Amino acid sequence: MTGFNPKPIWAFLVLLATFVSSVYGRFIVEKSSITVLHPLSLSSKHDSAIGNFGIPDYGGSMVASVVYPGQGASGCEPFEGDKPFKTKLHRPTILLLDRGECYFALKAWHAFILSSQCKSQCINHGRYCAPDPEQDFGEGFEGKDVVFENLRQLCVHRVANESNRSWVWWDYVTDFHIRCSMKEKRYSKECAEDVMKSLDLPIEKIRKCMGDPEADVENEILKTEQEVQVGKGNRGDVTILPTLVINNAQYRGKLERTAVLKAVCAGFKETTEPPICLTGGWVRQFLFLAVPVTDSNQCCHVV
Repeated sequence: MTGFNPKPIWAFLVLLATFVSSVYGRFIVEKSSITVLHPLSLSSKHDSAIGNFGIPDYGGSMVASVVYPGQGASGCEPFEGDKPFKTKLHRPTILLLDRGECYFALKAWHAFILSSQCKSQCINHGRYCAPDPEQDFGEGFEGKDVVFENLRQLCVHRVANESNRSWVWWDYVTDFHIRCSMKEKRYSKECAEDVMKSLDLPIEKIRKCMGDPEADVENEILKTEQEVQVGKGNRGDVTILPTLVINNAQYRGKLERTAVLKAVCAGFKETTEPPICLTGGWVRQFLFLAVPVTDSNQCCHVV
């Protein structure tokens, strides 16, 4: 970028938790919460406010290098290059941008998609993400591994339904859980496809359903999942995964098969219950009803 100057300024950023009443449309400003340590000519303290999105590190602190891209760097357009703000110092980077011209969330988004955290947690250029399952960015499995497998299971469900073998989805997720665990270091595409092969699932068709996770485009399957998480009518947004929705109401209770069976059966009108609700037969038979469905005759949806 024009005018980019990678010379870092050392800063000590302290995020404090304060107990204050909620104020609509305002940020809570923390006094003297940023301290500039180096260079000495700029040594000073500054006020700051925590953004109203993301997960603040309440009560924590961070030492980082501040980088200013140059005059006019608003952050309202995507930044050029793969690592435009990389410094020689092994510290986190705080990007300093000019105010105005667009929403702060957009500025943060353009910076986030360049970060190593985004690349390890997200697919499709930051559109679909999951937290690091081991909370360690340095080693082990990554958040995007979880997104891949979630997408794969959604496509297994779609393909199995198209071939009138909906029960195979349950066989797949059960076998994957047993054979491809993170604990055994087998949580991978290769292990997943071995499971699909053993169940005679069309691997190429499922790959096509999943699409290209590296492409800078929307993924139809995951975009739909995002949309159904948005609250409708009296139902609020889905914020905890997995969540069971019955007749457009979020189920609140134990995610245990007997409790879930009772809740779903209670969602049917009298005389319309399936036989499993009346006979109390094998729970697995019921579970076919609890997979994501679009048929208006069904009562439930798992997110």
